Formats: sequence, C-alpha cells, structure tokens
Amino acid sequence: MELIGILTQRFERLRGIIQLRIQKIKELEEQAVLLFEKGELDAIEVLMQQKDSIITTNEQLALFVEKWEKRTAPKERQRLSI
Repeated sequence: MELIGILTQRFERLRGIIQLRIQKIKELEEQAVLLFEKGELDAIEVLMQQKDSIITTNEQLALFVEKWEKRTAPKERQRLSI
C-alpha cells in the first residue's frame, strides 16, 4: 500500500478513537449523575478529572490529524494530477 493510503487509514483510525473517547465522556457524565444522587462527591471529582483528561487528549489528537492531513493533502493532489 502506498504511503498516502496508509496515512489516510491512520487518520481515520485516530478519528475513530476520538469518537470512542467522546462516547466515554458521555458515559462519565452519566456516571457522575448517578454518583451525585448517591452523594459521592469525591468519586464525581475523579470522573471529572478523567473527563478533562480525555477532552484535552481529544483536542490534541484532532489538531494532530488536522495538521498532518493538510501536509499530506497537497502531495496527494499532486500525485493524482500526474
């Protein structure tokens, strides 16, 4: 497989990981509601720290994919025009 194709697959996998982590954030929020009902504030704090970590990592992954897709896109267009 050519390099551009491999990179495209990796970008797609990273986008899939980002989506899975977005789902994880939703699950953490649902867990936080249940814990709130039980009055377990310390556990909620841990969940919110996990949520913040996931959000930060997702933002970094999204920027990484965007940056490198922009760098490879011109090469792909150039290759297709040959």
